[in-house]
Amino acid sequence: MSVLLSLKEKQEEQLLTALPPPTPSQIQAIGVAIENVVQEFGLNNEDLEERLNIKTVMESLLHQKLPGMICNFPEMPTLKKKKRKKEKTS
Repeated sequence: MSVLLSLKEKQEEQLLTALPPPTPSQIQAIGVAIENVVQEFGLNNEDLEERLNIKTVMESLLHQKLPGMICNFPEMPTLKKKKRKKEKTS
């Protein structure tokens, strides 16, 4: 069983190392998508902090698995002073 898991992990690692780095337009699209979520849902500081932590973990993981790869994840959006829409109670 552990041999199969090891083989699967090796295949995943080979797949990851064979992937080309993201293009600038792909990186920009991620930034735009994050900004849209912030604008649509009015994320609070805790939400943004959690996403920043995820971004940091992902960058660290990518640097460990793909040491030669340069990660240029988009900067996290800043918190907007937008209030969440309150749901109407009947």
